[in-house]
Amino acid sequence: ESMDAIFILDKTNGKYIDANKAAEKLTGRTVDELKTLDVFTVTPDGAPQRLNTLSKDNTQYAGEVTYVRPDGSNRIAIVSVVHIDSRMAFGIAHDITESKLAEDKLEKQNIDLIEAKEKAEEMVRLKSYFFANMSHELRTPFVGILGFAEILKDVLENREEREYAEQILKSSKRLT
Repeated sequence: ESMDAIFILDKTNGKYIDANKAAEKLTGRTVDELKTLDVFTVTPDGAPQRLNTLSKDNTQYAGEVTYVRPDGSNRIAIVSVVHIDSRMAFGIAHDITESKLAEDKLEKQNIDLIEAKEKAEEMVRLKSYFFANMSHELRTPFVGILGFAEILKDVLENREEREYAEQILKSSKRLT
């Protein structure tokens, strides 16, 4: 028993002639129900073009197809359909829904990471711009405060006061 959906299709009208149990799982319909339906109902997106391609003698179709299930959910499959005779075609559909969902999730995560990286780069650029263009009135006192904090750190004997001076220096490194 195949894990892939296998079906026989009437190329003249798109109706399913037969299918296996795996087709039931893919489509959400019984084989008997599938036999009453056509590709326009089960795989509506692009069905006319696929059927037109298959209606030509000795042609085949391979590609991604979306199956619309009765509950409204979709399953995505890689489908390969080959010519049997002037009326019938044989198809195999391999469900790739979970792979596509994982791929879409990874793609979204990559987009989110790129956006976060771009925001971080913009923040670095803005910080650099701010300090490069900071006026003399701000830079001179800031440098004086840092210099004084450095001196205090080296000369203070009280451990707590030395830690305050070190904290000033640590905090300033985030700004420069």
